[in-house]
Amino acid sequence: MIREIKKLKSEEFDVVIIGGGIHGVTIAREASLQGLKTALIEKNDFGSSTSANSLKVLHGGLRYLQHANYKRIRQSIRSRKVFQQVAPNLVSNVPFLVPTFGFGVRSKFVMKTAIKLYDIISADRNKNIPNDNFISNGKVLSKNEVVKILPGLQQNNLTGGAVWYESIANDSERLILQFVLDASDNGACIANYLKATGFIIENKSITAVKVKDELNNHEFEIRTKNIIVTAGPWLNEIYNSFVSNNTFNIPLTKAVNIVVNKGLFGNYAVGLEGTEEYKDRDAIIKRGKRLYFFVPLNNKTMIGTTYNKFDDAPDKLTITKSDLIEIIDEVNSIYPSLNLKFQDICFYHTGLLPMAEQKSPDDDIQPGKHSEIYDLEKTDGISGAYLIKSVKFTTAPSIAEDAVQMVLQKSGKKIKKTFVTSYNSNKKKEEIDLPYDVQKHLREIYGRNKYKIVSMINNNKQLAELVSNSPAVTIAEILYCIREEMAISLSDIILRRTGLGNLNIPSINTIIKIAKIMQNELKWDNSKLDYEIEKVKKIYSVLNNSLLETNN
Repeated sequence: MIREIKKLKSEEFDVVIIGGGIHGVTIAREASLQGLKTALIEKNDFGSSTSANSLKVLHGGLRYLQHANYKRIRQSIRSRKVFQQVAPNLVSNVPFLVPTFGFGVRSKFVMKTAIKLYDIISADRNKNIPNDNFISNGKVLSKNEVVKILPGLQQNNLTGGAVWYESIANDSERLILQFVLDASDNGACIANYLKATGFIIENKSITAVKVKDELNNHEFEIRTKNIIVTAGPWLNEIYNSFVSNNTFNIPLTKAVNIVVNKGLFGNYAVGLEGTEEYKDRDAIIKRGKRLYFFVPLNNKTMIGTTYNKFDDAPDKLTITKSDLIEIIDEVNSIYPSLNLKFQDICFYHTGLLPMAEQKSPDDDIQPGKHSEIYDLEKTDGISGAYLIKSVKFTTAPSIAEDAVQMVLQKSGKKIKKTFVTSYNSNKKKEEIDLPYDVQKHLREIYGRNKYKIVSMINNNKQLAELVSNSPAVTIAEILYCIREEMAISLSDIILRRTGLGNLNIPSINTIIKIAKIMQNELKWDNSKLDYEIEKVKKIYSVLNNSLLETNN
């Protein structure tokens, strides 16, 4: 997969997708599977903005029982299946535990009833997915069983716990990239670091997208019959570029999660109530307080989420030490025996989401609940322009189907069934003669593409040299990501290709090793090398840069 700038300049497309987050890449895959001539452009790297902010839970919709929203439950189940099918190596199942108390909505009886109802609604959840991804029925635990898992939990009115199973993305950045690779394999023309700067409209119809190549500042036009904009928090800016009154405004909330360098509750993800009251106007069953989730991954724990109103321009989003301390303080109030410290944080995730409407100044700040597709022909008389307000990572495949079907229906093209059974391949692959930790890393991160890296190593044994011990990353991986996965910057490699830096702080030695490999491959001069290294170090500066000297 390479940046196909020449094709983007010279050919006309049925649809151009603007934005390479989870919604953009799932739409690109769906559109290409449906036979549409598809282009996908992203102004930075794929999955580098809001989609990077995630607790990595691909939830099956149990939460929507409290809203009695059967449609969204089924939508979540179907979308989760797509993730399980496209990248089974990147998806695993985790038991989620919520303690039960007393005899009200937080009771064991209510939760047991909810789990049984959900298991009935989701009875087909394991159909057409790999066996390793099968999701078990939920269950309830006794008080003693819960105390063994959560020994520091306050036990006043504790009656036990409810357990259900969710899927998590072991590496959400790689999961996003797998959809990009699939779209490319299906014929989509793709480029990162290509920014949409404007649109050409003739006779009230979209005819082209104006773009700027961020690598060389070259500007050109991509001819297209339709655009689908999945620009996340930049939706307001793009929508208002189409209309003269400049009044479209979806308020934004800043979401923050942290990753701590220890496993907290074994293999269980745990939901614990926060300290402040929480109002969900749409819920039929109201719990009263927001749940903070503790999600295990690779012997670490992701914790979140906090939401705060964000009034600035999306490009000005930053993470601050106070953002991180807010979560640490809340966790220590919820579960004091953890005694978490700022120094326990090894990474963070932050992003901007559409904020739910505040009907009064006292309403809680929370993300919106529903993604929406805006057809500008209906709202503003502009044919061929669709803008998506994206909210939930999990339901992106379902939104992709809806968006592409709108394009197909308007063009009079037939809608195909694109649901697959599995991407596992039985054809003969190259032999692997590598250390176990390298094999494990390749299998878990690259899935069916691991053999491309193995082939590189078999052709040149020097490429098996490690640039990092944990995870066990080889030189071959770095070159593969540059040549085959459109990795252009050092942060692309560290944060969104190899899994090196999205749960952990890599060592400065590892960063420099990778940077020098990229310098040689991409012909960087020394000033570019220094710039890329400093840009990566800045990502971790809010934590503790001294850790860069000791890790890995």
